[in-house]
Amino acid sequence: MMKNPVRLVNRVNFEKELQEKKLECEDMIRKYLPKEEGFAAQLAEAMNYSMEAGGKRLRPILMGETYRMFGGTSAIIEPFQAAMEMIHTSSLIHDDLPAIDNDLYRRGKKTTHAVYGEALGILSGDALLNYAYETASTAFSLEPANPAIGKAMALLTRKTGMYGMLGGQSDSNRCRSGIGHMPDAIPADTYNGLDIQAGDHGLYRQCAFFDHTFSGTAPSPAISMVSADN
Repeated sequence: MMKNPVRLVNRVNFEKELQEKKLECEDMIRKYLPKEEGFAAQLAEAMNYSMEAGGKRLRPILMGETYRMFGGTSAIIEPFQAAMEMIHTSSLIHDDLPAIDNDLYRRGKKTTHAVYGEALGILSGDALLNYAYETASTAFSLEPANPAIGKAMALLTRKTGMYGMLGGQSDSNRCRSGIGHMPDAIPADTYNGLDIQAGDHGLYRQCAFFDHTFSGTAPSPAISMVSADN
């Protein structure tokens, strides 16, 4: 059966545009990466190694496109886009560590701890998470009078911490290891494979929720539903 030519064209156009958006995002993110100099030069090198190891950049793309969908036009979203990718990457660095998943390769390249050692793997993940907040905070200097920046920072920190991504990672690790209380209503083998809403995939929902914060509009019912606190 012949495939629908319109759908094929649409798919080609979408993939082409997505690739263009990815390249734009990568150029933007590079502007915010730490300089590899001074006493922390090797730490910065490890952070940048992980940030430039590839990836689809879907989180910053989604954040930027949703921001524009809500009517945003300024560059104020860029520090948050870069920060979101730093947060995501920091979680990957720590996921790959021997104490968690013990992975030596990601996206066809050696993982951070495999290249720089376990200690620097831990430290670069920590540093990248903190550097994400430093990066996001530069939005204050772009628009000092914009009250949405403080709200966005509060959302970023909450959804990344123990009530968001890190809490989800810890819960996932607990379920895999079998240590601690397991939910009575969900079998352990089923719960182990669930996408925990507060975990890393919750960052996608966070991207969408950010942009209504900047626009001052109410989130759509769909965004509200998937972005609710656990």
